[in-house]
Amino acid sequence: MKKYLTHVIIPIFFGGVIYLFFRDENLLMFKWIDCIGISNQLNFIKNNVTFTEKLPVFLLNSLPDALWVYSFVSFCLLVWKNNKTVKTILVFIVIIISIAGEIGQCFFIIPGTFDIIDLCLIFVGFLIPVTILYISKGGYYA
Repeated sequence: MKKYLTHVIIPIFFGGVIYLFFRDENLLMFKWIDCIGISNQLNFIKNNVTFTEKLPVFLLNSLPDALWVYSFVSFCLLVWKNNKTVKTILVFIVIIISIAGEIGQCFFIIPGTFDIIDLCLIFVGFLIPVTILYISKGGYYA
């Protein structure tokens, strides 16, 4: 359970926090916030946070994608730790979809703005769990 918390829950939590508190309210996530009725509370917190000017732009814009890729790859490696074939296929599907999503923004197929930093951090978000949970364990155990 500790590995799930460290490699899956915490990264996705921090990626979500960055989106909720520091990103544009036109994103789909904010429609979900409206549906569950916590928009006023979120806006109160957002209006009282004063350190956003000091945070690097890449941290606000690119890090959430990397954290989500990290979390999803880690999840695949941990859940299917005993099935090398399934986890390998799923991990590569995650990275292909992530990279295709970013490149799709370049051609206006997917809403958003293409950014090479996003692409690089997505790749890093893929490499870190693969290195920590897969390669370092001989490819068999996460």
